[in-house]
Amino acid sequence: MKIHKITSNALKRAGAGVIFFALFVSFALPTYSVQASYEPQPDPILTTGAAISQPVQNSQPDLVITSTRAFWYSYVDYQSRRLDVTSTIVNSGAIEAVNVQLTGSVTDSGVELFSMLPMAIGNINAGGSASVTVKYRVPFGVSSFRRSTTASAVDIFGNHYTYPASAQQPGEKAGMSVGDNLSSLSNQELESSLADMESLGITWLRFDLAWDLVQPNDAAHFDWSRYDRIVIAAGNHNMKLMPILVFTPRWARQQSCINNFQCAPADPAKFAAFAKEAATHYAPMGIKSWEIWNEPNIDAFWLPSPNAAAYTQLLRASYAGIKQADPQATVISGGLSPAENTGTRIAPRDFLTAMYQNGGGGYFDAVGYHPYSYPALPGNIQSWSGWSQMNDLNPSIRSIMIANGDSSKSVWVTEVGTPSGGRSDVSESLQAQSYRDAVQQMSNKPWMAAMFFHTYKDLSSDPGTVESFFGLIRHDGTRKPAYYELKDVLQTQ
Repeated sequence: MKIHKITSNALKRAGAGVIFFALFVSFALPTYSVQASYEPQPDPILTTGAAISQPVQNSQPDLVITSTRAFWYSYVDYQSRRLDVTSTIVNSGAIEAVNVQLTGSVTDSGVELFSMLPMAIGNINAGGSASVTVKYRVPFGVSSFRRSTTASAVDIFGNHYTYPASAQQPGEKAGMSVGDNLSSLSNQELESSLADMESLGITWLRFDLAWDLVQPNDAAHFDWSRYDRIVIAAGNHNMKLMPILVFTPRWARQQSCINNFQCAPADPAKFAAFAKEAATHYAPMGIKSWEIWNEPNIDAFWLPSPNAAAYTQLLRASYAGIKQADPQATVISGGLSPAENTGTRIAPRDFLTAMYQNGGGGYFDAVGYHPYSYPALPGNIQSWSGWSQMNDLNPSIRSIMIANGDSSKSVWVTEVGTPSGGRSDVSESLQAQSYRDAVQQMSNKPWMAAMFFHTYKDLSSDPGTVESFFGLIRHDGTRKPAYYELKDVLQTQ
């Protein structure tokens, strides 16, 4: 807010007791700067304002602030340097914003917030508005200052929103999901790959921590060497790690699928013992987040067939074991595939509902989910889109969580991505657009704690399957447009 005196001639031209203020916005809601010109008078009036918006999905409240007046409320306020700034808050979203509050206001140049925050505004209907005035103490001699204001609201479904949506930068939530692809790399190749991911703005790494490779022979012996190397190398690049505890050794499988490592464990307690030992081993090395299995709702990862009750047993036992080893650990339920119901697959919303019905609600700290949406962009609402099913449809992953008392828990997008080949309706261009859209969508979802992109490098150049083409980098090592698009949006969003 820039402060100037206005000459007596200017005052006469403006009219008695009426002062013109010019505002110029330089930052989106809720951080903005205002320039104003005024003569200290009991009641100068602002004649122009500026809109400041936080864009959101149209299924959410959208608060828009317009600064409408900056003035000394009285001559006493002028003498004590207490400046009032009035704003109108408009909810331009499609649903009501409940319990709107101004939660903070940070200033510079020695200007101090005088009003007490948080300040309750109340509810604002879709299309409605409210007015709020905040008072600041402006020292003599200060000609300009900036203010950065934060606000919060709840929607009618219990979702919590903050404006801006998160204090975190997008890169602080952004991860790379690499499966078991790093373990086969040489030390030099591993270092090069991790350094490149770090340069992109990636701060999280999701990787398989396979039970069948740590305990291939029996329950008594552990070999962590395959993964210790990855953990140490990733730590050198300031990456936080989220291992996926997954895959059953032959000695612990069900008989009906004994020849397949995707076979469900015959005894959840044995898997839980492995999970506890993993947390015991890696907590001192900085690992605090654990995902329990991968896509347990489809037979590609849970044989002989997906079973929500059986998975919930595994989750409950694993949660207890990990928390015994590290009470501060975060346990994420296995990321659910956006599959449709078939004889060998269970749709994610149905699977999550069944997890709650089988007593799983108290045994995870966050819900893992894989909101693949290709060939649509994440922001394009479609009934079949995994992204839309996360929060834009009814029921959704979020609405199921809220209905079961878990509105305060977050969703971890432990995989998302778009292939650049392998089918006719995708391309490298679509992949790049999809990555940018996903990050922009993420910035609007305070309940989304992390998002892991699948994956860093193409598995092959085989055109016969989409699984070959999810990488940011082609199989020959050259970079796709999505590589540059993701780097740009993570570092500029």
